[in-house]
Amino acid sequence: MAPQAVAGRQEKNYTERVKKEITTHLLFALPYLLLVMLFNRYFFLGVWPLFLGGVIGTLLPYADHFIYVYYLAPQELSSQRVMSYLKQKQLWPALETMIHTSHERSSLIFHTLLFNAVIAILAFYVVTSSGSLFGTGIVLAFYLHLVVDMLEHYLADRQNYPGRAILVANSIALLLLAL
Repeated sequence: MAPQAVAGRQEKNYTERVKKEITTHLLFALPYLLLVMLFNRYFFLGVWPLFLGGVIGTLLPYADHFIYVYYLAPQELSSQRVMSYLKQKQLWPALETMIHTSHERSSLIFHTLLFNAVIAILAFYVVTSSGSLFGTGIVLAFYLHLVVDMLEHYLADRQNYPGRAILVANSIALLLLAL
């Protein structure tokens, strides 16, 4: 098979993986935000900030990869490739590279136990105190994104996953925050 055909197929696979990753998170966020809307009786047209915040909150954890690329490990090959794409203003190949090499990054700031505790407290504060639908959408979707990532890691390796209790606790916290 010609090298161009192989490269084209790999590029298509990366693109499909990026779309699948983002779609998965959005498909978890939409029903969750609908539950939040129903449980809190937000039956009015002005509820759109909740969903706009949800989209932003769903995408925001990807900033963790940019932090890793630019500040935590800029010397790594995948980080240099991403920076090169971004210097050339090629956002899509940069995203594809980040998602394709995401398994290589084990020290993402947003995916730590400490940050999970911080986002749980922040989500509780915003949901109970702020009254902002936009802010509520951001923190809940952000938190949900992290929980979905944990669930994906758990499903990939159930026997060796170290954070089952954390996954369960975060899932329960998300359900309670929806009320």
